Amino acid sequence: MNPDLEALLLALEAVIQARRGQEADALEAAFQAKIEAVLARFPGVTRERLIQAVDFAHKQWRHAQDKKPSSMPPRA
Repeated sequence: MNPDLEALLLALEAVIQARRGQEADALEAAFQAKIEAVLARFPGVTRERLIQAVDFAHKQWRHAQDKKPSSMPPRA
């Protein structure tokens, strides 16, 4: 996965997990700053298209996370 996309995906996940409050506001600001940094490096990409790509990657990542087996061993 592209490192920029992965960083945005993880930043979005942090925002979603925080939900609300000062921490969520700070994480949202960090996410938006990362979006701006990527847009500055890739001038041909629109904000809308980047957000769509992050949302799509996040859904796939979330689905993969849900499919991972538990780290707890089965009970004997």
